[in-house]
Amino acid sequence: MIDLYKENIWNDLKTVNVISTACLCKVTKIMVTALQFFMGSDAPEEDSDSDGDNEHDVIKEVGMANRVHKKSRKREKQMKQVTKALKK
Repeated sequence: MIDLYKENIWNDLKTVNVISTACLCKVTKIMVTALQFFMGSDAPEEDSDSDGDNEHDVIKEVGMANRVHKKSRKREKQMKQVTKALKK
């Protein structure tokens, strides 16, 4: 429900009331998650990686695909384009 609330799918009072009742739940994991929602302290998301790591991952993925899949001019051009774009 918290994920749906953050994505503005379920953003009404009824959803917030259900999450607030989860604060009094006996299951610790549910209670902690509900309390973190109201305190606003979320775990850091994966999207906040530094740019250097993402560039390195993209090059690795394209390079691995180039090695594993059938060799073609299209894949070779794609590899060159990715490395050229990342150098900019």
